[in-house]
Amino acid sequence: MAESRRFDSFQKWALLTTFATFFLIGLGGLVRASGSGLGCPDWPRCFGLIVPPTHVSELPPSFDPASFNVVKTWIEYTNRMVGATIGLLIFATMVSAFRNHRDERRVLWPTVAAFLCVGFEGWLGALVVRSELRPALVTAHLLLALVLVGLLLYATVNAFYGPPRSKAEVPEALRRLERWAILLLLLGLVQTGLGAMVRGTIDTVVIAEPGLLRGTWLAEVGPLDLVHRQIGALTFLCTLVVAGLTLRNRQIHPHLRRTAIVMLSFCAVQIGLGLTLAYAELPPAAQMLHILVGSLLIGSDMVLAFLARRLPLIAT
Repeated sequence: MAESRRFDSFQKWALLTTFATFFLIGLGGLVRASGSGLGCPDWPRCFGLIVPPTHVSELPPSFDPASFNVVKTWIEYTNRMVGATIGLLIFATMVSAFRNHRDERRVLWPTVAAFLCVGFEGWLGALVVRSELRPALVTAHLLLALVLVGLLLYATVNAFYGPPRSKAEVPEALRRLERWAILLLLLGLVQTGLGAMVRGTIDTVVIAEPGLLRGTWLAEVGPLDLVHRQIGALTFLCTLVVAGLTLRNRQIHPHLRRTAIVMLSFCAVQIGLGLTLAYAELPPAAQMLHILVGSLLIGSDMVLAFLARRLPLIAT
């Protein structure tokens, strides 16, 4: 019983940390959508202070008052504080893994890698600020956050379901499902990278032409936005195929079936948000949700791929 309690403790830490990381990605989307990326123009402090000012009169003399916006400053500062909290959660998860799963490398080492990854992510975040939101670095920052989610999900799935079976032990229906899930994961990562590049291009255009009407921003992006939309359509079609393969086969485990339903739901919402962004002049709320739901969709792709090698077919 003691061993079971320790195992449950790790599961709880792993789940809490994973959900908190998704929350941080959504908060990063808010930073991006609200234009708060330079709300704190320096790092690790904010306007040279540990706790940022709440009024322009509190600014140190070395900073230009015109660069201060209290709302944007506190959005960015909150993002940094949540990021630091995630780092502590990942550290606690790693400690729990060492205590309870030291001999289970598929639980221990992804958790250690996640701890190292979050440190690198913090360093990369500092580079993003110092480069004044260079698009390539912003894109790398987001993709690395998804890698971090993948490591946490992998450790969590292994803690709940154990190691994957060998390919020889996995029925063809589940191997096919795993291949489709991996394809969807790759499409999702490409789509996310392209979306970040589209947003970065928009920022560059707006800085160069500040009087440009919001409704014309996407038109200035060029072919990149068209490719982004086409891959989005391809992702939706592939998601329909995966959902069909999963839901039509009554031998597929219920956990896989539920994951496929969640994945299809996220994909449908993501398509709706994409259409909203394209035809409603990029509303900030839709931008934030687009990043959050996109990350949740990729997370569900990962879970489907991980579970396909671990769950058996069931008798009908």
